[in-house]
Amino acid sequence: MNEFVSLYAERMPDEEINATDSDRAIYCFHFDKEPTKPHGVPFKFILKPGEPLKDTRERLGKRTGLKGKLLEKIKFAIVSRSTYSKPRYLEDGDVIMDLLQDDDDMLGLDHMNKMRNFWNKADSIFIR
Repeated sequence: MNEFVSLYAERMPDEEINATDSDRAIYCFHFDKEPTKPHGVPFKFILKPGEPLKDTRERLGKRTGLKGKLLEKIKFAIVSRSTYSKPRYLEDGDVIMDLLQDDDDMLGLDHMNKMRNFWNKADSIFIR
């Protein structure tokens, strides 16, 4: 490891410990409009076979602590790890597990970076 690596650790959720053979783990990350603008902390999440996005969204809300209008504003997308791929946005009736094409596909949570405003103010220069 070098100084440019970010390492995250978390307690494994019960859902991940009790996953069955038919369940599938997927990496999730937050981004703002473009997958090349990630923010927040990435995490692993268990997908259930046949579960529509509407139900997955509720489980993701419990996992991330997001709820109400914040959770409703998030757009979910399947994002390939390839550099120039466009995210494929999902509808409430979509079954994520059925739409995954590659083991490297990730679930992207597209929403505004709340910390962006703070960082922009810290880095900006004001000239009068």
